[in-house]
Amino acid sequence: MSRASRPLLTSLTLLCLALAPCAAASDTAPPAAVPRGASRETQLRLEALGYSENATDDPDPSRRGVTRNDPDAMPGVNYYCTNASVRFVAMDGAILHEVPLELAASPGSGCLAELYRDREVVTVGSPLLSMLRLGGQPRWSKLGPYHHDVGIDATGLLYALRRFDSVLTRGDAKLPITGQAIDVLHGKGRAQRSIDLTPMLAPMIPEERVRRIAEAVASRGRIGKEEFAHALDVFHPNTVEVVDWPHAPGGGRRVLIAVRQLDRIMVIDLDERRIVWEWGAGQIVGPHDPWLLPNGNVLLFDNGVRPTQEPAPSVRMFSRVVEVDPRTDRIVWEYRGDPPQSFFSPSRGGAQPLQNGNVLVTETTKGRAFEVTRAGKIVWEYWNPDFHDGARRALYRMHRIGLDEYRALRGWREGNAPAD
Repeated sequence: MSRASRPLLTSLTLLCLALAPCAAASDTAPPAAVPRGASRETQLRLEALGYSENATDDPDPSRRGVTRNDPDAMPGVNYYCTNASVRFVAMDGAILHEVPLELAASPGSGCLAELYRDREVVTVGSPLLSMLRLGGQPRWSKLGPYHHDVGIDATGLLYALRRFDSVLTRGDAKLPITGQAIDVLHGKGRAQRSIDLTPMLAPMIPEERVRRIAEAVASRGRIGKEEFAHALDVFHPNTVEVVDWPHAPGGGRRVLIAVRQLDRIMVIDLDERRIVWEWGAGQIVGPHDPWLLPNGNVLLFDNGVRPTQEPAPSVRMFSRVVEVDPRTDRIVWEYRGDPPQSFFSPSRGGAQPLQNGNVLVTETTKGRAFEVTRAGKIVWEYWNPDFHDGARRALYRMHRIGLDEYRALRGWREGNAPAD
């Protein structure tokens, strides 16, 4: 994208954000201003109005950067999106490289970065999907509105989550909802096809939620835009990973997704447009970031609450990282804090499996990432050093790559690489 096209793209972005159809999902809502010392119940209700760009639960603002780096941590380079750039960080916390975004992500929307081939990086900062060169040159941007995540297959195709206005039919009622699709795009940004997820997911919407939509429609003139938007946000997928699913061979191209509002993770065959496997109802709450492991199991971040869920004694007020065996639908491993409430991200979050068997966890609403062993020992810890208006910024999702992969991406010459 040329710099001459930036004013047009900015205008389109502002226009989309101003229109009600584009604002039907929470990640375009204004960030919540979370007062210091607010109760957990207040924090959850404010999160329900839209993601906060700042950490909502920061136990110690003096902690910045890497505060722990044990020998058991997996060597590598960490990267994440700061809403203004893609940042690469060494294990000791030193900033190795930053790639500026052509347009800053919408405040409160979160920004995700995924490495592409040929020294490029794909970013999702609602409502934009963008491709950048690691040297900082923008290649292209597309207005979806895209959100949360993008998957990449072995051929370089992109699989991006996109929301749109849709209609739910239940009996004689026809109710507005926020539909969801996966757009498949070539590496140059050209659209190949779009798969509507709504018909596959709509039967899972509980009747209680249908009643809530009907009440919101009847009260539209008397309730706020954010409350109305959340009533229509019945799916809220947040992760898409292209997988070679080992438990049901055959079929077409398959993706592993997390659907927060349905408390489920699932594998979808995009060619056959059907759900191959789904799990989570009654087991997890508001999940994010599932990964298919080499042993065929699935690792994921189990938030423990949905931001739109009313606080109640039955709501689990802590997060977990869990590994489930799809052959038995049983949880075979989990990590929780000690005490459990010490590890909690009401929204977003991530859990990347590392090559040494450890897990890189992102605790978004604390602005924290940490590496934990399968024995539950924290061996590396990072606190987002960026602050805004006196508060630490949230950290959407951190990833780690090996040193060799980073050297290849940057084209390092000998003597100009991070130390092992």
